[in-house]
Amino acid sequence: QAFDPDLLRTFLAFAESGSLAAAAAAVGRTPSAVTAQMQRLETMIGEPLLAPSGRGRILTPAGEELVVHARRILEV
Repeated sequence: QAFDPDLLRTFLAFAESGSLAAAAAAVGRTPSAVTAQMQRLETMIGEPLLAPSGRGRILTPAGEELVVHARRILEV
């Protein structure tokens, strides 16, 4: 299954910043659009990628694994 590069870029922006708001600013989208993109990725993968942590979110183990794959996919 091919992943939309925009989804992966947004996901990596979150992984690198640790914040949906910062990821939104980095990719030029609203935080709600970034949330929707993360939900689309989770649906594609079939596992949660982000987990609640205090007032923010953190990567799940599946999310951490996707970081490695997303970087590899986007560097091609």
